[in-house]
Amino acid sequence: MFVRALRFLYALIPRDLAARYGKNSWAVITGASGGIGRGFSEELGRKGFNIVLISENQKDLTSAAESVRKINPNVQTKIIVADFSNAALPGFFDPIMKELEGLDISMLINNVGIAGGGPFHEESEQEVRNIAIINTLPEVILTRKLIPRFLERKNRSGIVFLASIMGTRPFPFFTMYSATKVFSDFLARALAEEYPQLDIVSLRPVYVSTAMTFQKELSFKTLSPTECALGLLAKLGHETSTAGHWRHALYTWSTLTILPDWFFKATSRKACEKIGQNFLKGKEKLEAKLKAKTE
Repeated sequence: MFVRALRFLYALIPRDLAARYGKNSWAVITGASGGIGRGFSEELGRKGFNIVLISENQKDLTSAAESVRKINPNVQTKIIVADFSNAALPGFFDPIMKELEGLDISMLINNVGIAGGGPFHEESEQEVRNIAIINTLPEVILTRKLIPRFLERKNRSGIVFLASIMGTRPFPFFTMYSATKVFSDFLARALAEEYPQLDIVSLRPVYVSTAMTFQKELSFKTLSPTECALGLLAKLGHETSTAGHWRHALYTWSTLTILPDWFFKATSRKACEKIGQNFLKGKEKLEAKLKAKTE
């Protein structure tokens, strides 16, 4: 506990991340067109990193890249259009890696992901397949392909894995999402032990106001994407697994860490079922809104 407190206080000291990871180096961010990914793009751009934004929507990527350059006109941006639901197809990553050739990449933000909620048997096979592929395969393959390059650099390099509070314990009615976030968390923590010369961290936030949470209203436990990104960047190089922002750290500790497993099991099913129902309602509203726009 004492060591954690010291780490927390040390993380409050401002750092020049661009100097740590290399001036004029590049950060590669998946799912960068919106939400947490866009938050990381803007904040890393503000700190002097050139940004590679990868996502499936060209228009949203262009908008995000313009936002980064508006924040810091001195940085460069590069957009790569890729639909990660196809990540299991042979050769999918080849054009992405081709675009990354010749760049001094110092950081990889494995952010891309999708959510799912409700009774497991009511999710379509395509939905569960997409959650499994999008939430796990891109982070595995991109990390595997970039680590050799990171090991050759003189400066340190960083890798961030977007896990979740739902990866800390089993969350019913979010079964697939919860399971994939356990994968992300364990992958990050194992790699952090395997490669101590790299700054590798698992980010396990609570709520962040994004399209995935249907732009949930900001509150003590609901952060903006900017707050989420800044909370993690302060911990990068200090922790290998973190909730990031202090509010999420406090919430996680007070609701999960100190509570016994039996209590969580006794109370989580009903709470998660209600959250799952709200997720499905939000999904239906969003689909209806998108349908109305196309008609």
